[in-house]
Amino acid sequence: FGFAQPGPQALAPLFPSADAEVSFETARLLAMVEAEDPVLPDKLLAQITDRSAPTADFHYLTVLARVRAPFGSNSFGKIAQNILALDRKLDRVEQRPRQNWSTRLAEVLQELLKREPRLADALLRDPQLTRPGNLPLVARIGSARYMGCARMFLRAAQANASYPWSAPLIDLLAVLPPEETTPLFRRQWSNIALRDRLVIELAHKPEAADRDKFLAGLASANLPTAAASLGALLALPRDGTTRALVPAMRLLRALLNQPKEESLRADVLSLV
Repeated sequence: FGFAQPGPQALAPLFPSADAEVSFETARLLAMVEAEDPVLPDKLLAQITDRSAPTADFHYLTVLARVRAPFGSNSFGKIAQNILALDRKLDRVEQRPRQNWSTRLAEVLQELLKREPRLADALLRDPQLTRPGNLPLVARIGSARYMGCARMFLRAAQANASYPWSAPLIDLLAVLPPEETTPLFRRQWSNIALRDRLVIELAHKPEAADRDKFLAGLASANLPTAAASLGALLALPRDGTTRALVPAMRLLRALLNQPKEESLRADVLSLV
């Protein structure tokens, strides 16, 4: 038996349907045929409510990224709100999908931004952007707005002492001047999992107040951290003690097995 491929005109009247499953599958087909019905974006966004499931929201946002119907300028805020609210919805239902959720959502956002670059400004206007779960989306918003995003997350971290820190957050804040970020980085020193990354950032503009942190960094198994700590200690005035000798000699011994690190070994000897 042969079946004619359904066209957008035949599918459009079926969406939305009183049957949620029919709506779900019809939307999928509309995405496949890249429908151009001008009322379709509004219909898709209407399926996303405060009570709709985050997985269903993701589905309709994916469809929205695939159809060719133009977005109305009044829909930018709604699209941004729905994307950024997914993190909050997932927390509310205590549900975290598979690990690639953030990657796939970032890809959907990238496609939406290709369709309508002005959506980026709507994202920056939404206070939900600074939720920790939205960090993976920042890179897709564009390099021109990266600094603005960094300042928004900086303010969020400054305003909330319990804001959850991570290596991606440090990566984002690292684009800001050290005088703006150093006080915050120092407060996170008790977070052992982040120390390697923190030392590297503090070493960009070393201060004597962080000498102990650089001494600890010399003992890191992460070579970039040890190298950054070494450079920072060499840049600081000597403190008249021998505290650096033991970690420096241990680092030198570890570097003996790495022929390519001749320059780094010379720096260790300079410190000794």
